[in-house]
Amino acid sequence: MLEHFQTVVEEIAEAFEEVTKVLEDYQTTVEEITKALEH
Repeated sequence: MLEHFQTVVEEIAEAFEEVTKVLEDYQTTVEEITKALEH
C-alpha cells in the first residue's frame, strides 16, 4: 500500500515537472512574440 502511494507521488512529481517545463517554454515564446511586436 505504501509503495503504491510512493509510486503515485513520484508519477505526480514527474507530471508536474513536465507541466512546468511546458509553461516555461510557453512563457519564453510569449516573451519573444512581445519583443517582436515591440520592434
